[in-house]
Amino acid sequence: MVLVALPSENAAVASSSMRKYVPFSVSLPIVLFKSGPLSSFPICNQSLPSRERAADLINRMTILEKISHMITTADTVPCLGLPKYEWWSEALHGLAYSPGVIFDGDLPAATSFPMPINLGATFNMKLVHDIASIISTEARAFNNEGQAGLTFFTPKINIFRDPRWGRGQETPGEDSFLTSQYVYALIQGLQRGDDERYLKIAANCKHFDAYDLENWNGTNRHHFDAKVTDQDLVETYLPSFKTCIQDAQVASIMCSYNSINGIPACAHQFLLETIARESFHLNGFVVSDCGAIGNSLYTHHYTSTVEDTVAVALHVGTDLECGVFYLFHLPDALNSKKITESDIDRSLMRTFHVLIRLGWFDPPEQQIYRQLNKNNVDTLEARQLSLGSAQESIVLLKNTNQVLPIDMELLKNKKIALIGPMTDATVTMQGLYHGRAPFLIDPVTGFKNLTAGKLINIEYARGCGISSYNEKDFAAAIELARASDIVFFFGGIDNTIEREGVDLTHSPLHIVIMSGGGVDFSYIRDSTQCASLIWIGYPGQSGGLAIATVIFGQYNPAGRLPVTIYPASYVNEVSIFDMQMRPSSTNLGRTYKFYIGQAVYEF
Repeated sequence: MVLVALPSENAAVASSSMRKYVPFSVSLPIVLFKSGPLSSFPICNQSLPSRERAADLINRMTILEKISHMITTADTVPCLGLPKYEWWSEALHGLAYSPGVIFDGDLPAATSFPMPINLGATFNMKLVHDIASIISTEARAFNNEGQAGLTFFTPKINIFRDPRWGRGQETPGEDSFLTSQYVYALIQGLQRGDDERYLKIAANCKHFDAYDLENWNGTNRHHFDAKVTDQDLVETYLPSFKTCIQDAQVASIMCSYNSINGIPACAHQFLLETIARESFHLNGFVVSDCGAIGNSLYTHHYTSTVEDTVAVALHVGTDLECGVFYLFHLPDALNSKKITESDIDRSLMRTFHVLIRLGWFDPPEQQIYRQLNKNNVDTLEARQLSLGSAQESIVLLKNTNQVLPIDMELLKNKKIALIGPMTDATVTMQGLYHGRAPFLIDPVTGFKNLTAGKLINIEYARGCGISSYNEKDFAAAIELARASDIVFFFGGIDNTIEREGVDLTHSPLHIVIMSGGGVDFSYIRDSTQCASLIWIGYPGQSGGLAIATVIFGQYNPAGRLPVTIYPASYVNEVSIFDMQMRPSSTNLGRTYKFYIGQAVYEF
């Protein structure tokens, strides 16, 4: 890891590379244990077995109070002194905007690490563990201030099966073994720390299972039925979840929107009971993706009534709903005798047991994690780890005649042009499921900071959009390119880069791609005009500085692609709906294991 100058820990958000946010407000009180009705009940008696503690609390609740705790926004129970609790917090690569997380007051921001696809590119599981440990520390600090929950719906461990999938960046890549190694390291860092009595936070592995399609040609994730063979299920789609549940002992999993072989995931007895609980020994709860329970009735047409829909989901072990279907229709299922109160109690036992394991009902002064505060957020260690992980994830795909790195001493009084839609990217560098970062260093700022005092002229022009044909900014970019000694293009790639104006420049052209995968780089690979090609994924808060240190030789890039880069023809040759991994008469195969075509760049 290269230590370079980062903004001071108390730096104001002031430059063009920073982004201001408007916070939102969510009520998230912390339980008080020394007064109020709850303090006198067995739920707060640490000498009792945890399941006995949970059972006593459940038995004191009315049926309507129980139902109100079957959804992720659980209501208060005033007569018991039980506060409301928001189960849904997010922390995919740092605390993220979600119903349970508030960026405000003394905790206005949290460290933004590179996306999981970047961490996959490092193949460094100690790094993954260390990042997860910092994320969970910051999560506890936020929780202690009432600005986050203790249950986080992360990580996402589906396989990056198809380059068209819009959420591949949320995963560590296409390989089930790599994903399994990643999730084990991550869960250890998230859930375990210095106090073995408690979970540090409760993680959640999602989306169970065979989920990797959002919306393609009119078929979306709410309607899609994934046809998966037993062989592919065992070899590709289940291993990461087995590691997460059985080995890492995650506290919860999330059932997905889609169906698997005709059965909705949140109504799938074989997956949720036989596999997750009986075979993998899940010690925790199952939560639905948001609105997924209703999908059984409304989009998959697996059930025919709301009562049956509730009953099937509850009986197979979907304990908690992200949504309101349970809230509205559990009473209907009870009245029609499709379910019993004991079915609800079983699910509440699982969710309350996790809260007990988190120390939620125990005195704060007895818990190490309850002592964490704002001083444990956005530390120098966290900043350096965010930068270091971004550097380590960068992949050098092409370097003609070893043109990189560039010696700054040879650039005195010369001009470098930074062109493209990602030259001044800030929030975009964070990727999906991001929060408010303490600072965001874009490529322009990173280049200028690193070359300060070297008499190197850094200029930039947007030039084009990612996939836009609007030419209004072309002229300025072309003029800058012609007048510069070296040209860097930052962005996603489309035909706007191979235009006459760019071909006419005699300056070396370097391409930096910010993406999660799925872009055909073949013409850049083969073009004599393009001197180098660098993939940076979504590198987080210090991404602009990370790429600058690589280009100017302060860090030697060693990242490796965690995905196969297919030719553009792949989308016409292989249906996104075909879940089969092995090649067939209609499928060239998927991932480095089974693809029989010629990859642009290999895994």
